[in-house]
Order: sequence, then structure tokens, then C-alpha cells
Amino acid sequence: MPQTTRPRTSPETLGFDMSMEQLYDQALNNMENTVHALAQRVSPPQRVPYKDSFVFRYVEKSIHQALVQKLARLVSTLHAARLLMEHGFVQEQATLQRVLDEMHEDITFLAFAVIFSDMTLLLFPGTPYLIQNESKSAAFSFHSPGSNSGDSFTEFTRNTIKRIALLKKLT
Repeated sequence: MPQTTRPRTSPETLGFDMSMEQLYDQALNNMENTVHALAQRVSPPQRVPYKDSFVFRYVEKSIHQALVQKLARLVSTLHAARLLMEHGFVQEQATLQRVLDEMHEDITFLAFAVIFSDMTLLLFPGTPYLIQNESKSAAFSFHSPGSNSGDSFTEFTRNTIKRIALLKKLT
């Protein structure tokens, strides 16, 4: 029985006048432009002292600022994955694909809260636990505002399980 080969799908066979590289360049360019446009709609990061110097941080820690940060990191990681792939680092590129998958989950989680105007999906306003700093000590906060109870982690875990169940119903 003769083997039939499936015709290769290329941009040209789909009616595009661009190569895959050109399409990818255009897609990344569109993503970058979108992130820049979204960044213009939130309060800019502020200069914050850090060790003997300073860093730029979003002081308000709003959900929209978190989305801009996550989207910027997503586009940057797509660029990095492309470079790794072009230079034959396939396993390293695959590692970045897992990172991209996690970023996608974070972005979807935050976006659902905005889309459905339901901030109760989040543990507390500002979502600082989703924005990881370079500083290990300030990476995550599990305490609700005005709460000094030692039970905050349990509350955080319970709320996270509820959010995951809700997201699974929505997707």
C-alpha cells in the first residue's frame, strides 16, 4: 500500500505572501505594540530605593499593572524562546514553553477577574502575591489587609482552591 504524504502547510499554501519568520515577526511586533499601549493606560512605575541604588516598581500594585507586567514578560519570553530555537537549543526552548504556559494561566486568572468584574476571585486587591520581586523577602504576601492572624495561609489556600475550581468551570 503506497504511503501518502500529507501536503506541508506553509504560509504560501494558505494564501499568505510572507514566510513563517515574517509572520512571527509581525505577531511579536503586534504583541509589543499592544503591551506598550496597555502600559500607557496604567500609572507608571515609580523609582523605589533598593539596596544602594533603586528599582522601578508599580507602587499601587493594581490588577491592571499586574496584567501589563505579565504580558510584557510573556512577549519577552517568546523572543527568548525563538532565539533558543533558532540556535538549536530545543530542550531549553521547551523549558520556556512551560514557563509560557504558567504565564498564560496567570494572565487568564487576572483577566477573568477584570472581564467578569469580580475581584472576589482574588485574595485581596492589588494582588501583590502574584507579582514576584527580585527581593526574596518581599516576594509574596499571604496576609489580608488589616489581618494579623496566623491563619492567613490557610485562608489563602482555601481561596486558591475555590478560584481554581471556578476557573475550571469557566474554561
